[in-house]
Amino acid sequence: MAVRMVEFVCWVAVIALASAFFLSLMVKWGWMEYLQVHAPNAFFEKLLNCKFCCSFWMALFISIILFLATGKELILVAPICTTIITRELW
Repeated sequence: MAVRMVEFVCWVAVIALASAFFLSLMVKWGWMEYLQVHAPNAFFEKLLNCKFCCSFWMALFISIILFLATGKELILVAPICTTIITRELW
């Protein structure tokens, strides 16, 4: 049980750091501003202006990719724990 918890904490750290990196890169390259300006409706505009929302969706996207690559179901729970960390790092 302790080994699975340590593994989960490591996955949370990796996903949070990767999410913060990609979100920072999107801001640096102007992709986030472009998406905000060209949002199809007000819902997506509000979603893209919310750091909490962007952090969650980026972490979920990365978690799904890692789940498909590794097959570990525990990774799909990580976005719930990584959102606050990613928001603070970004």
